[in-house]
Amino acid sequence: MIIQTQALPARYTLDHAGHRFEVEITAASLTNTARLLIDGQFVEEQQASIGDRTHLRWQQWAVLVQWGWWSGQVARCVLLEAHDDQPEPEKHGIPLTPPPGSRAARLAQFQREHPALYAARHVAIAVLQVALPLLGIGALILGLLPDLDWSWLPDVGAFLRSLRAQIFAWLPDIDLPFLGLRQWLRSWIGWIVKSPVFAWGKWLLPIVIAVFVAIEEFQRHQRNQAAAKQPESTDQAN
Repeated sequence: MIIQTQALPARYTLDHAGHRFEVEITAASLTNTARLLIDGQFVEEQQASIGDRTHLRWQQWAVLVQWGWWSGQVARCVLLEAHDDQPEPEKHGIPLTPPPGSRAARLAQFQREHPALYAARHVAIAVLQVALPLLGIGALILGLLPDLDWSWLPDVGAFLRSLRAQIFAWLPDIDLPFLGLRQWLRSWIGWIVKSPVFAWGKWLLPIVIAVFVAIEEFQRHQRNQAAAKQPESTDQAN
């Protein structure tokens, strides 16, 4: 006989503004359930599908639960303060503490101990995405493929030349001798395409974007840490 047991609900917690916020997480099939408890008292329960968002409200507070892409996974659980029934921007939210021993708890601990390194993961991922093709991964994959006869494929170069001619064909023949608009535009586009900056830009742009994302995430973590410590400082002063 097979006995099916239901796993205990995962619980995210936060002590803030003189109250204890708790969010219980359960899942059944593709339906996720989040229950909000304030100081141990049940307040609200909502269900959602994978990938959705859940807002649990209590007074001027809202707990945002961002569900992951498999059953029961929580990608983010933060406390937001609502103004005029509208929660503040998510980046100002205070994260709730994940259940002890969970993967989310280990990740949160690593973020607390190494915030700069945690934020730099965006840069590392972007560098890998750029570096792997340059290191010859594509050539390695091609080397594993069988030697096939590709002579039946059309002439790609001729196709690109034809496409280029069609793109420039729409430019009108405007008689502006003092500007030379048509020739100037062609020369300008050609210079951009052949420019080393353009060639390197497609590799550097993802890294630059990742750097800005990492900086923003690190600053958000610093703000969250300051917001979480502020009530503790107030209680000690009293």
